Amino acid sequence: MFPPPLPTPRCFAALAIGSLGFLVAPWIGTAAWVVVIVVALLDSRRAGTLDRLELAFEMDPRASLGASVRAQIEVCAHAGAELTGSVALEFDSALASPDAETIHPVAIAGRETVAVPLRLGARRRGEHHVRAFHVLVRGPLGLADRRERRPFEAKVLVAPGLAAATRIELAHRTGRRMETGRHTTRQREDSGAFDSLREYQRGDDPRRIDWKASARRGSTVVRLMAAERRQDVVLAIDIGRSQRERFDDRERLDHALSAALCLAGAAGAFGDRIGVMAFAGKVVRLMPPAVRSLGSLAKEFALLESVSEEPDYKGALLGLAQRLPRRALVVVLSDAVDSEVSEPLIAGLRLLARRHLSLFVALRAPALEAAATRPLDRAEDVYLEAALIELARARAGALESLRMRGVRVLDVEAAEASPAVVAQYLRIKRQGSI
Repeated sequence: MFPPPLPTPRCFAALAIGSLGFLVAPWIGTAAWVVVIVVALLDSRRAGTLDRLELAFEMDPRASLGASVRAQIEVCAHAGAELTGSVALEFDSALASPDAETIHPVAIAGRETVAVPLRLGARRRGEHHVRAFHVLVRGPLGLADRRERRPFEAKVLVAPGLAAATRIELAHRTGRRMETGRHTTRQREDSGAFDSLREYQRGDDPRRIDWKASARRGSTVVRLMAAERRQDVVLAIDIGRSQRERFDDRERLDHALSAALCLAGAAGAFGDRIGVMAFAGKVVRLMPPAVRSLGSLAKEFALLESVSEEPDYKGALLGLAQRLPRRALVVVLSDAVDSEVSEPLIAGLRLLARRHLSLFVALRAPALEAAATRPLDRAEDVYLEAALIELARARAGALESLRMRGVRVLDVEAAEASPAVVAQYLRIKRQGSI
């Protein structure tokens, strides 16, 4: 059964011309209209070959947030059908792009297959779907169309920073960038052979201090033990209220997840085990350290959502410290407000730092960076400037409190977090701090 025909602009133009017959005689105008309608119906019958039209769709299964999703439509007509028309896609709004919204013309003769490439957008993280074809076939005379919606299911996973993380992992695996940590680690004395001595650094495990050598040198030194093993890197990601703030057309959480995935790419290239904890008022996702692929982590990160509640830093970090069986690098991605509000964060990181090496990545909003150069054109601008400066000072005080308690702090603008976090991780690897 064919779908109902739809008249085209050409058909309406023919009816308008036929209407001139009414100026001569009513029966002439009526006859002209009848002829146009009958010819249009026959034309639509010729267009009614949608049942002989095959459509196929291919799309990348994963994409990086803000990039394009490569896709392709394949159209093939059977049994010598000659069709002219167009094909469009029905998809989630997160996949919209100027190219994807174009209706693609199709002209097919016989069993010829026409491939139409296109690029969809990747505007929001998550799992997004392409749901249906919308097919239009026009009759040979152009007087009538046949239209049909053909449902199908295709999906793409959009994760922040996936493309950059893949490049980082590949670069380190092939040895193009750094030869750091390939992979000699520093452990306790009973875990391997003695390697060397070096000066004690903040964050070193106190159990590795060589007291005899320290007494001889007059300064604190630690023993470095060489052993081949994987190190544990845990990504603790705040998904609470502050992570919903938007700038650069993305949530702060998008930048945090991008940095976390890039760090996972570098750590994976060195064979380290990756763990993940996502938390707000409670821990919503906990993955113990293990060898993980970027694909599996990208899926986890793509499906994380920020929530409108304050994070329980102390409870989450204390619980994490109790669950980690051995010393690990714990990277906390969040932001600080002031010393009072950030007191639970400071307390949680202090507990964590007793056994583990902690790195707090403070994702700074661009507004704080621009406060010093903002033009003051109105009285309201002066108050806004003063508020931003006060917020920046309070935030700096909270970060300094963390540093004074032995926590490594990386204060970076959110959009620049990914390369900065990877560089800090490589620095820690060179120092042998874990």
